[in-house]
Formats: sequence, structure tokens, C-alpha cells
Amino acid sequence: MPSSFIAKITERGGPAPELELDSLVRVAEERGDGSDTVWFATKIPGKDLEIVDGSRVLIISPVRDGQPIEAIFAVVREKRDTPPNDPAAEELYEGHEGLRGWWRLESPVRLKFNSLNDIPGSHADTDNLAAQSLSGQASFVYWNLPLTIHQYVTPKAGCERADNVIELPAVGSKQVVSPPGRGERIAGFPSPAAQTQTQPDPISQGTCFYGVDFSGGREINGRNSKIWIAKWDTGANTLTLECGTDQPGFRRTDLPAKIAKNPGWWVIDFPFGIPAPIARLQNYNHHTQCWNACADALSSGQEATAFRDQIRDVVRNAGEQWSRRRGVDTQHETTWFPLFEQLYRQTVHGAGEVLASLHNEPSAAILPWDANAINDSVTSFVSEGFPGITLRSCLGLPATGYKGKTTLHSGNREMILDRLATLLPITEDVRRRAVDDSEGDAVDAILLAVAARNSCEFGIGEWQKQLNCLGEQGLEGWFPA
Repeated sequence: MPSSFIAKITERGGPAPELELDSLVRVAEERGDGSDTVWFATKIPGKDLEIVDGSRVLIISPVRDGQPIEAIFAVVREKRDTPPNDPAAEELYEGHEGLRGWWRLESPVRLKFNSLNDIPGSHADTDNLAAQSLSGQASFVYWNLPLTIHQYVTPKAGCERADNVIELPAVGSKQVVSPPGRGERIAGFPSPAAQTQTQPDPISQGTCFYGVDFSGGREINGRNSKIWIAKWDTGANTLTLECGTDQPGFRRTDLPAKIAKNPGWWVIDFPFGIPAPIARLQNYNHHTQCWNACADALSSGQEATAFRDQIRDVVRNAGEQWSRRRGVDTQHETTWFPLFEQLYRQTVHGAGEVLASLHNEPSAAILPWDANAINDSVTSFVSEGFPGITLRSCLGLPATGYKGKTTLHSGNREMILDRLATLLPITEDVRRRAVDDSEGDAVDAILLAVAARNSCEFGIGEWQKQLNCLGEQGLEGWFPA
């Protein structure tokens, strides 16, 4: 019996392909329970597949002429015929019917092929190659997948193949066959020479840019181990990293005072708003009503989960789509909606413990909403950010594959820091601390410091124009890529 397969996801019948691929990897990377598994659904049940130690799957995006094929390679650990009791899977596949195969995947890794010709292995029954087996309507094929998959990147001019090939982790192993060194090309990441960056001139001498990797997770003894702050001081030409468990330590409720007392541009990675249709169902007619509702719930002792569940019940009872995304999420092609299972704690705690307090702070402007009311007393400018967008738009790198404990993940963090070092000063101490943080939060904080610079470069005038164009989406918030 076959033990591995290829699934070709389509434009219809499920989530948008690129978003589905990103979601599968991100959910596995950021599981709150410490696991690295995620559920993937197919319309074909795959009843003949035998799940054994080493079963594998390759999930590929639709084949489009002249475009590379986005993909995921993962170990298959379990198969079900009915949906699992998993909130992340429920939300990702909400509203999509006819799903008959549910697959629990371990350690999914993003990769990319130039064409079907680059996909290794062969059809389990016919021994045909991918170009013969997957170019038509076939969306599920049993496949002889090798234990490692080679990642082919775009070949240089005059070359038939790329000049470097990197192997993904062997199935059932957390090791990379050929561990990448600093600057070496790694799975899914382009060559360092593929996109050159130049050191930008500071916007103004002494401007500080802050990136805050936020967390709605548990806090112990007044400290949050998952919040990181990167400070890029263009006057001193320094970059520093601070974690919530450093001395003296800090927690979420300490952030408003930190922001107010430290002038500069701040970017924080939680959604500053929720979709307008969902906000209206909660009778929120102004963005601050959402923030204050979150603050009231948390201050009264209500858990973020219970607060989220109340909102979800109202939405579903009204017959509305729960997994609705904001306009800015669609525009920037972010993966999750603000109240998604892996994100809602950040949204609720961020609104209730940070934004609700900052809204009353005269030295802080929360963008875009305060763009038309900035005066000389404002010294701190605060906006939303998304590390994956900065990775894609500013560094030209994939938004996944760097959060984890394998050599491959740490190699990807090295690659990101190599690219970041062309934009801002990174000492060896900062580099090592960011690489050693297997959860990727320190890297995210540095990326958000770059996003803070971008937010500043966008300019108050452009922020004002954007605010005036938002209309109903003013409830949702917005931020530049």
C-alpha cells in the first residue's frame, strides 16, 4: 500500500492556496501547547494510504504557467475521516464543505519549485513523473516521495540548474542532511545575492525605532517571557534587544508607560482592530469601543478566551462568517484574521492592556486614527506591524521556516539576520541572542524595528490620506507594508 502522497490545492473549494499554505506552517510553528503539528484537509479521503513511520506529504499550489510552485513538505502522523477537535483547523476550513480526509502533519516546511519537473519521486502506481501526473485535473496522487527533498532555486543565466541545492530535513529526523552555514542558501530562501540592500541614511539623527514582538500568553511574577523589544537608535547607531524576563523585567501593562516615556516610532505585532462587520454586531461604532470592551473584560477577571467566545457566538448566531478578515489583511495577504485561534489572545490583550491605555496618553499617537490630531506634545508614534510582511516586502525572504529548534530553522534565522545586517547595525551579541531564540520572537522584534522605520518614512501626510480613505474600515485599522 502507498504511504505518501501529493495534494494539489485549488483556487476553489477551500481557503485561498497561498493563505492555506502559510496558515498550515504558522499554526504548527506557533502552537501554544509546544507541539509542531497541524491539521490539513482534502476532499479525497485517501482510503488506500497506509500511515507508517515516515509517511510524507507534499502539498503544492495550483500550477500556473510561468510561475513557481509554492509547496509544503511534511511528515504525516495521523489520518481521520471526520474533522478533528481542533479550533485552528475548524477556523481555517470554516465554510468549506466536502472535506473527507483530515491529516495531522508534523513539522511542515515551506519550499518552492520552479516547475513540475523539479518535483522529485514518481507516481506510486504508474511510476510517472510529476509533469505527467499533475499537469491536468489530478489533485491527489499516491506518490513515492524520497526521504529528503531537494530545493531548486531560480537558476542563474546560462545555467540549466541552480548552482546550489539544499536538502530539507529527513523524515522522522530533526537534523538537516547538509547543515547550512551562515550566508549559505537554505530551503525556500533566495541567494543573498538575489536581492541587494544598501544602508539607508537615518531619517533624522537620533530617531529611535522600536519593534515590539507582543504576546498574550501567561505572565509569571510580573514578567512576560514572550515579549521582545528591539530598539534601533539611529543617533548612537546601535540596536539593542530586551526581553520581558530580563532584569528588571516587564509585562504587557508596562508597555504603555514604556512607549510614552521613550520618544520614537513604535510598531507592535497584534491587530489594532477587528473586521467592521464583526465590530458592528458587537455594537462597536468606534474603534475605542472595542479597546475599552477588551479592557473592561480583562480588568473584571474575564479570560481572553471567554471574551472571544462571546463575540464568536454573536457572530455565528447572526449567520455571519466568523473567519472574516480585515481589509488590511486582504490587502497585505496576511494569514490570519484578528480573532483566529492562534492570534485572539494577542488581539484582546493588546487592545485591552495597551491601546486602551495609550489612547488617553497625550504624548502618544496611535496610527492611523490619530493622524489628523498630531501636535507638538506627541513624541511617540504607534502603529501595527506584521513581521512576515516585512520579511517579504523589505528583505525578499519567505515569511515562514525560521521558528523552530532544527538546524534548518536556526540556519534560516542566520539568513534573515544576514539580510537585516545590511539595513541596521547588528552586533555579534544581538545576532547570537536572536539566533538562539528558537521561537523566532527576537528576530520578529528586529523585523518590526525595520517596520517602524517604514512607518516613519510613510509620513504623517500619507497616514492622514490613508485615514481619510478608510471609511468604514476605520474601525479595523491599517498599516503600510
